[in-house]
Amino acid sequence: MTVPAPHDPDSFIREHGMEAFRDLMDSAPGYFEFFLAHLMGEHDVHSDHGRQAVIREMGVSVRKTKDAVLLDRCAQQVALAVGASAESVRAEFQRITLPRTYQPREVAAPVAAHETEPIDPPSPQEQWLLRLSFYDAAFSDWTADCLDPRWVKHTQVRAICGRAAESGVTVDVLVSELDETSGRLLTAALAAGGEIPDPTRQLRDLVTRLRDRFLDQRLLELTRVTAQLNLPEAELLRVLEEQKDLRAQKLEELPLVPSVVA
Repeated sequence: MTVPAPHDPDSFIREHGMEAFRDLMDSAPGYFEFFLAHLMGEHDVHSDHGRQAVIREMGVSVRKTKDAVLLDRCAQQVALAVGASAESVRAEFQRITLPRTYQPREVAAPVAAHETEPIDPPSPQEQWLLRLSFYDAAFSDWTADCLDPRWVKHTQVRAICGRAAESGVTVDVLVSELDETSGRLLTAALAAGGEIPDPTRQLRDLVTRLRDRFLDQRLLELTRVTAQLNLPEAELLRVLEEQKDLRAQKLEELPLVPSVVA
């Protein structure tokens, strides 16, 4: 939902009343319309890479619903947004392979001591977080100071970052201290080949995106709270104050990452 400028939710309600605010929420776009608009702001659809990113991220989300009608409607909306045909977008949606999740058997055999249960892989963003955070010792210190573990969704990645911040040990020692699954995950991230252009900027931008994703999710949760009927005024004002604080946090710039010394 977009609150008309120059208002925030608190000032809008004070000037126009709660019913007008609820009208704004009722007329807000649905999830997939909102998500498409978000992706269009994140990616340059004038480039092949940007168009592919929008189509893939929308496709992954809509395929999870297993709703053929919704998939068809989203394909048409995405096609219009990126300048492609609905048929080609629909075909790209169908080609997307969703991540497989672990499904235990009804009768599972005993797990040997050296075996571990499969886990879902981290998102590409959080894989890059591991790679960049341990790219240089100064990067690890910066991440420990600037990254809130709540911003990280993947359990193992969050545990790795939290353990690194607590212990302050070198990455080699850290790998030896982690459980087998987390150790393999970190080792794989460190072993990824290829030069990283401008790693200081990339790390700062990545952590900023993780922070903003977390804040946006919290803001969405609070918006659902404000939509509740008969919400006490004191609780509404508390929620609006928290929303205001979260938006202020999004405007804050993270400190610069120290440059790598050759």
